[in-house]
Amino acid sequence: MALAERFRRAIAANPKRNGFGDFFADLLNDVAVPVSPDDLKGRGKILAFLSLYPGSGATTLSIYAAMTLTGKKDEPKEVALADLTPWGKARSYLGLHPDDYPASVLDLIRAEDGDDAARFGVLHPFGFFVFPGVVHRLDAVLELLPEPLAAVRAAARIKASFDTGLLILPPVESGGWAGAMVADRIFLVVPPARAALDALPDALSILDRFGARGRTKVVLNQAGKPGTMDPRDVLPVIRPDATLPYDAKVEESINQRRPDYARRFSARFQKAMRPILRL
Repeated sequence: MALAERFRRAIAANPKRNGFGDFFADLLNDVAVPVSPDDLKGRGKILAFLSLYPGSGATTLSIYAAMTLTGKKDEPKEVALADLTPWGKARSYLGLHPDDYPASVLDLIRAEDGDDAARFGVLHPFGFFVFPGVVHRLDAVLELLPEPLAAVRAAARIKASFDTGLLILPPVESGGWAGAMVADRIFLVVPPARAALDALPDALSILDRFGARGRTKVVLNQAGKPGTMDPRDVLPVIRPDATLPYDAKVEESINQRRPDYARRFSARFQKAMRPILRL
């Protein structure tokens, strides 16, 4: 189905029509735009980590996933991680200071078709390639956020060059829908909070409208964190596909730019996530 038609149908299903769908329908009506994983060429698989809202933990979980999926050290191109959020936390968490690593995901998005995506990324000591987020917030305002299909371009470049690509996406209504459309699997990261329970049905509805609901796995993150809802009250409501417990040391290590704590956390992470990471 053409993206323009998908927009029309999505908006038509909403009685509060606002013209958004018509605008994009007219803009993209004659343009061939990928709208599903099968529309992207390449050997790789694309996994998208999508926060229900900022702070849900998609960046942290995507880094753990990259560590889990990275193979032998002599095969560094096997896994790539791209941060498409405007806040670019992966750069901070992985210690990729802009003075030393000025490359950003914008370089990947601007690449020409056929270019080796690895040229535009950073090989991290953990063994996977990283396409860090924007260096300056203004870059996000001027270049990343106004381009709704940036995630589609990034996914296409990565799929053609890597075995596994992980996209860190902003919330679905803030542009995350585009990356979700072309991802082989989407991990919607949800915190144990009342606002999250209220927002989840709408986020899933949007993913459904863009044909991505069947590829979406709901991950309850930071279960049992002090001050949040009791997991016993949350689990029956959202029925997650995976649940990860809160661990204060994970947060501490990330803030110290030492996500290698994930090595110790990996047993619990792998137990919860490996079954749904498998494609």
